[in-house]
Amino acid sequence: MQPDYVGMFWFVNGELWLKTISLDELRKEMKFKFTQRNVITYPDAHFKVWVNWCEEYGTSEKYKHFMYYPRGRISHFPKSNRYELVIDSCLIANAPLVDGILSECGISRNNTNIVTQSDDKSKHYICHRCRPELFDDEGNIKVEGYT
Repeated sequence: MQPDYVGMFWFVNGELWLKTISLDELRKEMKFKFTQRNVITYPDAHFKVWVNWCEEYGTSEKYKHFMYYPRGRISHFPKSNRYELVIDSCLIANAPLVDGILSECGISRNNTNIVTQSDDKSKHYICHRCRPELFDDEGNIKVEGYT
């Protein structure tokens, strides 16, 4: 049986950038972190993964802020054995993309709550199309308080 995964992703210029780690590996190495909602998430923040990826692959996208592109996260709730896909509302209508993310993580829609930016009280998963006032023409954040 294929392990289930948690992770984070961006949709960059029509391409899915997905970073995952198996629940088995997280449990074995005790790398997971429980948040206040008792959820297992990817151990690093989007900002850290974005910077590491851009440095590793030498992409020109490193000059854009990590919030510039639509993004999201896949988390696991051990008590209910369910998953949550939090996704930028710009991507929710792209059913093949959503299904591809779930498939790559080894999980199904039937076992996953899908939450968009508009449902997410923190308004955390936003991009330059959702909030253009936050970004300049080069993709840099221009409003203080967003890091």
